[in-house]
Amino acid sequence: MLQLNCFNCGNIIEDAKPQIVLKNGQRKPVCKVCYTAMTSKNQADEGKTEYLRNKQQPEIPGWLIVHDENTKSQILDLKAGENVIGRLAKTNGPDVGIDTTDMYMSRHHCIISVIEGRDGAYQFLLSDKKMSINGTFHNINHRRLTEEDIVYIHDGDVVQLGETKVILKINKDIIHKEQVHQEVSDSPYAPTVMIRRN
Repeated sequence: MLQLNCFNCGNIIEDAKPQIVLKNGQRKPVCKVCYTAMTSKNQADEGKTEYLRNKQQPEIPGWLIVHDENTKSQILDLKAGENVIGRLAKTNGPDVGIDTTDMYMSRHHCIISVIEGRDGAYQFLLSDKKMSINGTFHNINHRRLTEEDIVYIHDGDVVQLGETKVILKINKDIIHKEQVHQEVSDSPYAPTVMIRRN
């Protein structure tokens, strides 16, 4: 039988399902006594509590936030698994549809795959797979993704679909999406990679 020790006090955890605390981006087991102390109202009032979550991943692993000069701001949920991203359409639309008039964005433009890594945290992978006509760009790199490229993307990364920019925000600490949306809305726009017009 595996023996777990509380990361806070070092005592052996007797519970079959210990409480879990998020510490520096890693899940740590904690005993009932320390968990109760960490989540007590007094510590919460003093702002000393850690962000807490149980072993389950959040239902929504992350969001794409449209943050662009020419397209209205939107916050779009990403699910675990494969998310086809593209221009919103009434029929044959993508999994995650962006309401835009950007004619350089395809209805099925790119894919963001959300997978659980070995450490239990979600990882986000961006690929184009020759889905788009006008290209997908990562972090304002002027080289568009090829059909072979699979790129790890991280919290705050910019993805450009056609001429529309979106920002990835990862649901790390079970925060409110309105808070994330406001944080991105208050930030400056990233430069746009200009698409060659024929």
